[in-house]
Formats: sequence, structure tokens, C-alpha cells
Amino acid sequence: MGFRMLTGHHPFDDDSYPMLVVKICTEPPPPIATWRRDVPPGLTRLLDRMMAKSPGARPATMREVEEGMRPFAAIDAAPVLVDAPPPSR
Repeated sequence: MGFRMLTGHHPFDDDSYPMLVVKICTEPPPPIATWRRDVPPGLTRLLDRMMAKSPGARPATMREVEEGMRPFAAIDAAPVLVDAPPPSR
């Protein structure tokens, strides 16, 4: 959900539901910087961890996510969107 909130796109897309599931399970998500170069690297790393394929690589609790997002709570700048196409189908 964070990926979509920041980029306006789902990280994976396909016309076929089975192929969409394959992509979700096997492909890494595209870099957020493809659409948003202004996202702080620490926030990008947190979102990458949240979308990790391995459960052990993901934050273990919502408290960990909250603590990871706390440094970015004061950001109040308008987003800078990059004119890039949505993830490929």
C-alpha cells in the first residue's frame, strides 16, 4: 500500500491473474525512484523491507514499521513525480 501511495502505481501488474501472482512471488518490486526521486533513501529502504519476499527480511511488527517511519513524519513537501510509465504488464 505504501508503494501505491507514493507512486500512484501498484508494484506489479499483469493482464492475467496467474501471471500477476507469479510476479508478486518471484520478481522484486520496481524501484520507487522510477516514479519518485524525492523519497528519502531511508523510507525507500523501509518500504523495500516491507515488500521483501522473505518473511525474515520484513519488519516483524507494526511498531517496527512505525519507528522506521517516524523520522519522515515531518516531511511536508509536495511530491515530485517522474513521468514514467506504470509497471509493465
